[in-house]
Amino acid sequence: MREVSTLLKIDTLLHHLPSEISGGQQQRLAIARALAKEADYIFLDEPLTNLDYKLQEELRVELKSIFSREKKGAILFATPQPVEALALATYVGFLHKGRLMQYGPVDEVYRNPSYMQVGAYFSHPGMNLFDCRLVSENNRHWLKASDQLKVPVDDLRSFLTKDRYVVGIRAHAISTEKVQKEVIPISARVELGEVVGSDTELHLSHEGISLVALLLGVGHYELGQVITAYLPAKRFFIFDKETGKLLAKTHVEE
Repeated sequence: MREVSTLLKIDTLLHHLPSEISGGQQQRLAIARALAKEADYIFLDEPLTNLDYKLQEELRVELKSIFSREKKGAILFATPQPVEALALATYVGFLHKGRLMQYGPVDEVYRNPSYMQVGAYFSHPGMNLFDCRLVSENNRHWLKASDQLKVPVDDLRSFLTKDRYVVGIRAHAISTEKVQKEVIPISARVELGEVVGSDTELHLSHEGISLVALLLGVGHYELGQVITAYLPAKRFFIFDKETGKLLAKTHVEE
């Protein structure tokens, strides 16, 4: 108990009554109680949800350290927050409407989401998803969302037997600068520029398609400003429009 309380920074509070400590400290104490039991199975149900953002960050670091020290049993951690799942988990399961859609090592689930719902969840911000139709233009095959937003799929033609698909790309893959050779440049209107920590979440609109780009650093954009966004051709996920199942990726690894 003493080691856990020290890691959770509540060792000076062990002789206080619950009414004498703050809500965040009470939350830490509840987590410490569960971990100190050294049970074969420990269930934590959204233990960080009611804490402020800074405290959540601190506890994620502390819990990661504690989880890595556990040599027996298993800790089951339920959370609606993708950041917590990605940061703390060794294995993850994704439940949707009572159905276990995917389970596996966290890196594998992140890199190869079996369904679009899994891909959308295991991204922060959520994965950009938009409808496309399969077209043939200039002797090449494309998944086309607009005249500008066309994903080349010549190498994946054998996987694509339908007319319409849902294509996904993660926010951090989109840039406002051309940093890769194989990119798809599109014109987009700035709907919102939101500074998140040391990054900028840029909400864009292109031909009725909503996109979010996560940019490194603090950027300043005017509402309504038209910019060029660059989408790397090798960072797309292709999902079946009807079932949501992952059919192919335009890349091997992220």
